[in-house]
Amino acid sequence: DDPSFDQLLKEAGVKDKKDHKPTLDKKSLSGDDIRRGMGSVAGRAAACYAGQQGTAAVKLTVGPTGQVQKVSVSGVFAGTPVGACVEAAVRGATFPAWDGGPQTISYSYLLQEK
Repeated sequence: DDPSFDQLLKEAGVKDKKDHKPTLDKKSLSGDDIRRGMGSVAGRAAACYAGQQGTAAVKLTVGPTGQVQKVSVSGVFAGTPVGACVEAAVRGATFPAWDGGPQTISYSYLLQEK
């Protein structure tokens, strides 16, 4: 039985390509990626409404794995239970992974009676 091409490469000391971290075509998040990620938690953020209508201004940092690393709410809801609720909701957002550094995103949710 002839050795496989992969076997010959291994014997020649050529590293298996699977050892390398996959490079992603995506170099950053697109506007659509951001809208989808933030939209996926909009219902949870809206559920934070507690009688005071206003805009929860959210600033978040998303790591290249697509996970939210940091969230803060500014404006009328900063430092309030409603703001903390919105921060917790946004922490659950996920985004596609990309090949690059963390990205900071500003986004806002209008909190109002349904």
